[in-house]
Parts: sequence; structure tokens; C-alpha cells
Amino acid sequence: MKSIFTTFPIVVALDRAAGKFIADLVREEARCEQPLPLTWNAKNQMQNDLLAPDLWVPTVAAFDKLTADELASVASWNADVINEFLRREKFEIQLQPWPPDRKTFGIAGKIKLRGHWTQQGDKGYTVASRKKAFRLDRGLRFFDYGVRGETGVAIPTREGDWVHIVRAPSALSHFDLIRYAMQTTKNAKPSTRYKGVILPQWSFQEKVDVSGLIGLNTIDAADNHWKLVQALMEGKSAFGLDGMSFKAAFAAAVLRESMMIGKEPRPGDLVVDYPLVMSIWRTNVQLPLGAVMIEPDDFSDVDITIEDKER
Repeated sequence: MKSIFTTFPIVVALDRAAGKFIADLVREEARCEQPLPLTWNAKNQMQNDLLAPDLWVPTVAAFDKLTADELASVASWNADVINEFLRREKFEIQLQPWPPDRKTFGIAGKIKLRGHWTQQGDKGYTVASRKKAFRLDRGLRFFDYGVRGETGVAIPTREGDWVHIVRAPSALSHFDLIRYAMQTTKNAKPSTRYKGVILPQWSFQEKVDVSGLIGLNTIDAADNHWKLVQALMEGKSAFGLDGMSFKAAFAAAVLRESMMIGKEPRPGDLVVDYPLVMSIWRTNVQLPLGAVMIEPDDFSDVDITIEDKER
């Protein structure tokens, strides 16, 4: 199993691209200023993970430590602009087009990293049933981490970054992958047990399921309600004799929802605006004939009649 993930293309698209786009729109349409950054509201665990302070805050704080070539974002009313941005960066993901009605705009972000080892890998080694491997021994930093005292290695690059290699405890993906990498570094202790390292090689490209980010929403200063209605991500990783490369892109469509003013509840009304269970009971039957559980996100935006549904 393999997986790839990063917070950076998601956060730069939401924080910079969507933030500036909505701020400019509010200034144009409502003649008022939009405070930045936007406040995004989570509806599920994946969205909560994205907005968690231990991930969102350091991601934003690191923007200025990456070059414009390494980290970039774009926003547009036109899906073609977003898709061209993705194609130019050699990604396969593409947003589905939407009507040109100024209700939906697209955003995308990308991160592109390259690191060259300070020495050429000594090839000819093998690992894991004779898979191609190589040896490095220059400038390495070994460290012990975890309760079992596992040893990891930090490899320097000519660009000034460090690439850490640690043992994976199990299948990891999405935010768990990022948090595990952070955890193994946080309490690491220097080790002098090893002098060199034998490393495998790999190259892969993978689409990442971020459909859980659909529904992430915000409200702007003009009381427009915006939510993600498409969310796509793709990553690429290569690791070889001379260095490593890491690329990832995120793209989303953001819909402006029409806001309808409903009647005010009357005094004494119970307002059912929370997750609910509906069950159907019949006299002298000891259990419900059927049951439904539904959350507010799945409530209907339109009036429904049962006769229409049964036709």
C-alpha cells in the first residue's frame, strides 16, 4: 500500500486564492470590506482535521518559507482556467465545468518540491525481495523515536531541506500521515548507532480521496454563503539515486448558495434543526416498521410532496 498527502495545496487554495477572490467580490458587489482570513466551518471529521490548529496554523505560517515556484494558487469563475493550471503542472485531476452564472468559482493550489542528495547514491544494493536500493553516508543524522526506540534517518539536501525516513506502523493516509511524521520528529533523540543507510527507490502518482472536504463552508461579509461542491487532489513522489521529488495539487469548486428567508417560528414551536431519527410505529407492533437517521446537511433545499416522489 502507498499513500501521499500534504496540507499545503489545500490550505493555500482556501486561505489565499478563495480568500482574495471572495474579498474582491464583496468589495465589488456589496461595497464593503471582507475581513481576512476567511473563517471556514467544518461539517465532518476530515474538515475538522483540516482546520485543526496543529495543522492549519503552521501551514499558513510556512507560506512565506516557500518560493512562488514551490507553492502557488489560483481562483477563477472559469473552470477552464483552473484546469489549465492543473494541466500545466502535469496533473490529471480536472474539475467538472459549471454554468457561467457567477454562482460558482474554482480554486486550486499546488506544491512542488525537489531535493538533491549531497552525494550520488551508491547503487547496486537491494532490499525487500531484491528491489533496487542505494547507499548514502554523507551528512546523515540518525535519531531514535517512539517507545520502542526505533531509529530513523534525516538526509540532507543541497537545497537545505532534510528528508526524514522512519518506519510506518501501519497503513496511514491523509492527516494521520502528517501527524505521524510530526510525532516521530517531535521527541526524537540523536543516535550514533549507524554510519550509513541503504534506501529503496520508488516513483508513483496517486489520486487522493478528499471528497470529505465537500460541504466545507464560509459566510462572507455580505452574508453570501459559500461551500465546496467539488474537491479533488493528486500527488506524485519519486525517490532515487540523486534525490527526491514531491508534487501535489488540490482543486475545488465553490458554490454561492441562494439564501431564502423563511417564516419565523411561532412562540412555543419546537424547531427540529438537528440530527434526527424518524421511526414509523403501528399500534400493537413492538418495534418500528422502519427508521431513518438524517443530519442537517442532508435536509432538502426544496419543498417535497410524497405524491410527486411516488410518481
